Amino acid sequence: DRLDGHPLALVYNFATHLSLGASDGTRGTITADHVGVTLRYLEENIGHGVATFFLQGALGDVQEACVFDTQHPPTAEAFGTHLGRSVLAAYRDIDPGPSVLGIATRTVALPLRTDLPPKIEAMRQEQARLLASLRYTSLDFKSFLPLYLKSTLHPDHPSHWAYRYLHAADTGDTSLEAMDERNRSAVSKYLDSIRTMERMADNEENLATIVKHQEIIESLGSPTVSAEFQGIRIGDAVFITAPMEVLSETSLALKQQSPFERTFVVSLANGYLHYAPPPSYYSRDGYEATECLLAPAWAEVFDGVVRELHAALGGQSR
Repeated sequence: DRLDGHPLALVYNFATHLSLGASDGTRGTITADHVGVTLRYLEENIGHGVATFFLQGALGDVQEACVFDTQHPPTAEAFGTHLGRSVLAAYRDIDPGPSVLGIATRTVALPLRTDLPPKIEAMRQEQARLLASLRYTSLDFKSFLPLYLKSTLHPDHPSHWAYRYLHAADTGDTSLEAMDERNRSAVSKYLDSIRTMERMADNEENLATIVKHQEIIESLGSPTVSAEFQGIRIGDAVFITAPMEVLSETSLALKQQSPFERTFVVSLANGYLHYAPPPSYYSRDGYEATECLLAPAWAEVFDGVVRELHAALGGQSR
């Protein structure tokens, strides 16, 4: 607050990706996403020329529930306004006063991954295997769709009326049953091929990402990369900044071990080193591990840095 009691600035911390975008889509546009909506909401409702600042929390594995909704367009306006109301409710309970302030900075070397070349080769081999498995897919989509619908709606008699099957059985005609069996097999193979193509599409995306990351690592010409971390203390609260996308598991552990009553993680500060998942995530080959330049040992270095920052700010890690 200012000396006259009016608000000077409001800082809020929240963990979520920024992917709702502009109301008319994000392609070819620049948007402040829901952050801009929240800032506008807070500044208009608090008034007095207050400046509002957003600090990105541990966003690495946190996503808006509606972001992949194919039936309703996601809206940054609704999400940002809802978040603004929550921040405003908290703001009204704040009682400003004198406080202990402090800042500490540590720059350390984080280890880079060395396991990407064998992963790249393994994924290329899998792509070749999956491509080969598409052979003998005899249908195209035009022929697949009516067969699939008929076999789903009428699994026992997909090709004709039931009485035609009864008549064929009475006359010893097995042609309908034989055709149905061939069609079921062809439909099943087509469905398998669709799943294979989906898997190949995912692999191709991941492969391109990993290849790009390997190129970045090679361009650095070092087994490590420099990273700056900061601890900022305001009273009983401390903000720990990190130049990458921190995940919720790391953030929750940091909060639990912090000697300060209120601890907040600030991701994407003073640089961007992509994702930084916990070591246990690497074997899962999920999105966070795929989008990662750092070796699992980064977490141990990070823990040590956080303890140093806590101590420098007047606290001792648990």
